Amino acid sequence: MPSATFETHAAVKALTKAGIGQAEAEAITDTVRDAVIEGVTTKADLRAEISALEGDYIEWLADDC
Repeated sequence: MPSATFETHAAVKALTKAGIGQAEAEAITDTVRDAVIEGVTTKADLRAEISALEGDYIEWLADDC
């Protein structure tokens, strides 16, 4: 699972302090947390992309020779 920091307790606390009910605040917080984590690119993702690009580059060089 990607690593991202999202302080859910603080978010729920802020939402309830603003007048939103506890259940609603938790649902909003869960939704935001999921969206934040979904958009995180991991080191493994970057390594895979770099590896693919390196392969394309090597192939391109081989075609030029």
